[in-house]
Amino acid sequence: MRKYKKYISLIKTSMQQTLTYRSNFFMSIMVTILLFISSFFLWKSVFAGKDTISIYSWNHMKGYLLVAFICNTLLSWYSESSISRKILDGSVAMDLIKPYNFYYARLSETIGSSIFEGLVIGIASVVLIIILRIPLPNNIMIWVCFLISILFALLIKFAIVYLFSMLIFITSSYMGIQWARAAITNLLSGGLVPLVLFPSWCRTIFGYMPFQYIVSFPASIFLNQKDLPQIGNHFLIEVLWIITLFLLGKVLFAISIRKVTINGG
Repeated sequence: MRKYKKYISLIKTSMQQTLTYRSNFFMSIMVTILLFISSFFLWKSVFAGKDTISIYSWNHMKGYLLVAFICNTLLSWYSESSISRKILDGSVAMDLIKPYNFYYARLSETIGSSIFEGLVIGIASVVLIIILRIPLPNNIMIWVCFLISILFALLIKFAIVYLFSMLIFITSSYMGIQWARAAITNLLSGGLVPLVLFPSWCRTIFGYMPFQYIVSFPASIFLNQKDLPQIGNHFLIEVLWIITLFLLGKVLFAISIRKVTINGG
């Protein structure tokens, strides 16, 4: 139990820091809300005069956009920047002599900020659901599976952010890497355009990547497009991806920490 207390302490500290720097946090949330609003009206114009596009009705698309908003806001730009700053300001060197795993420490900090993000997102989502009349699932099992998929999406997204952050050891710059990571993740996860609207060969390639589990898969559960056996199989694949990405991050961190000279240290 003592082993986990230090990570619980990091979670609490991260929550406090999120409140301390709440202006930056709320700015990142507002940017995501504005992106949601622009996407909503863009797709509304696309659906003008159409009952369905591919497998989506307009009500389905509203639900999809809501899920994309939730998944994209969890682990926001603010949380991602805090990981990058650890590397840029050299404080990673101090972390190496502390009695905890660097990956788990950053994950704990991300969980701490995500708890506060989740509360804000929950309130914002309720407002959007009421104003935009977004239909909700009426099956308790769908809600349970959806919440589990959101948790897995957070873990996979964090692992991907962590992997991209390792590049900062080489470039000593994070803005370009963050923009590239965000663009790749939004495209391949279905955060910009639902993956079913891509050509079949693209969907086949995307199916071998972990990005789909950040937005597309949670959305398919929310819209009741998967049965329980399919959901269970995908959960198993997600667990395998989380383990694989963790091991890859561990290897890259070990390589990077040996080769790089940290700024200011």
